[in-house]
Amino acid sequence: MNKRQKSAIETKRKLISAGLELIKEKGFNAINVEDITKKAGVAKGTFYIYFKRKEDIVMEISRTPFGEIADNVPETMDSKKWFYDYEMLESILKNAKELKEDTPIESLTHIIISELYGMMLCWCMSDGKFEPLDWTDRFCDVQLTAIFKPYLK
Repeated sequence: MNKRQKSAIETKRKLISAGLELIKEKGFNAINVEDITKKAGVAKGTFYIYFKRKEDIVMEISRTPFGEIADNVPETMDSKKWFYDYEMLESILKNAKELKEDTPIESLTHIIISELYGMMLCWCMSDGKFEPLDWTDRFCDVQLTAIFKPYLK
């Protein structure tokens, strides 16, 4: 990435950060593009390089947590937690006597791990607004049953 690209990313980040701060402070309807650019320390026209309208910055703000999660995935992978969970589930499926020999163990392992990690992520992002055990029961009763049905002996 060259210096110009880095500068563009930093400018966009400043606009998003300024927009978030102002929305928290004054509310969305009480701010305008000029307020955002002034707080970010950039010219008003710069805003329109990155966004068409004030509402677009809200969309970008809503994506920020996902970007932060994606940025932290390498750190999570370093902990080897995901790999450990994957290997354990894969081992369980490989040793399941109820499954046919041609069962795509690797694919099923990815599907199940992704679903469970996705549920944990949703639970965290919703501040615990649902009960993970209830969700897991429904997953096992409905989705897991459907996933394994073609591969049962």
